[in-house]
Amino acid sequence: SEGIAMAAYESSWILWPVDMQKDLLIVITAAQKPMKLSAGGMAVLSVQTYSQTLYNGYSIFAVLNDIVN
Repeated sequence: SEGIAMAAYESSWILWPVDMQKDLLIVITAAQKPMKLSAGGMAVLSVQTYSQTLYNGYSIFAVLNDIVN
């Protein structure tokens, strides 16, 4: 989510109609606050950390599933 604001700003927004420029401003403002997840109230995870944790967990599961079968 952190790169969304920069990507939106670097687009050719100057040529867009004013109503779309205002919508883009809302997107840029919202994207400047990084998305975070709470892990049981004990720790705060970024979306990247959460997705990497899911990926690693599934990889371990797949290996163990292959060994069992």
